[in-house]
Amino acid sequence: MPKRPNVILIVADDMGYGDFGVFNDGPAKTPHLDALVGEGVCLTQHYAGSPACSPSLPAPHRRVDTDGGTRDGPHRA
Repeated sequence: MPKRPNVILIVADDMGYGDFGVFNDGPAKTPHLDALVGEGVCLTQHYAGSPACSPSLPAPHRRVDTDGGTRDGPHRA
């Protein structure tokens, strides 16, 4: 049986493509993230739910109802 891969999803607020050292010599040094990218798969063609920060926060990956409110109970993100 093949070994299942480990998946790490990093979601950061206000971090741009050029902020990682592996993509650009950005303002922050990110040697550990650079090593993860160098040893694995890096997805680079993804987009935010909105060009502004605040509307992106309740995007579909956050499991928000269609009326804009968050769910309560066991389905809460």
